[in-house]
Amino acid sequence: MTQLLSRQDDYHATAHTRMLGSTLPDVIDALCASALSADQDTCYQVAAEAMAAGHDKATIVDQCIGPAALRLGDLWLSDGLRFADVTIGAARLQGLLRTLGTDWHSGMAGNHAAPIILLVVPHGTQHTLGPSVLMTQLRRRGLSVAFLLDATPADVRRHLSSKPADAVFVSLASLCRLDIIARIVKEVRQVAADTPVVVGGLAVGQSAMICTRTGADHATSDLDDALTLCGLTATDLIADKEK
Repeated sequence: MTQLLSRQDDYHATAHTRMLGSTLPDVIDALCASALSADQDTCYQVAAEAMAAGHDKATIVDQCIGPAALRLGDLWLSDGLRFADVTIGAARLQGLLRTLGTDWHSGMAGNHAAPIILLVVPHGTQHTLGPSVLMTQLRRRGLSVAFLLDATPADVRRHLSSKPADAVFVSLASLCRLDIIARIVKEVRQVAADTPVVVGGLAVGQSAMICTRTGADHATSDLDDALTLCGLTATDLIADKEK
């Protein structure tokens, strides 16, 4: 217990310092510390410092926020942090993500010609930061995204019945969630038989097994690969000019 509290104190103390350097690992280190800081605004200060150092918003979203969250999770698994600390830290990183992604979200609002991705986070999934990062990446690439959080198979069916999609992406956080994903895929087949379904996330490893168990068309955590498999590579990209 003493070792656990000591490691937590180290992180909280570090959160009050500036980034030690300007590399991406420096940004990740600072985001981890700031997510655990007593000051809930420290994450935004770190992002501002990172952009001043030359990193654009897309780089912070794609290469820093996710790895920072994964590091917090690893610390919890190794008894380096309490679950409550990880939950609060992930929520702060998600708040930063929403702030950085505001321009991309609003930029897609009037593009009715953009292909539509239905992004599904199944019911019972505890953490949604990864899918939220994916949503931001998709919108930045020029796609329109419908985001279903804590979704049951019936929720997915109702949504597709009234709002068709060009592809359905389903988040897989753990292999123990394969059964509910299989039920989601079954509902997609009932109302949109020709719509490709892609399973992605941290738990995607043996893609052939996942497709067999769930009935999905594809399983990959590579976004460009997923778009190619769904025939959506011709989408015009939104240029990210935010620095």
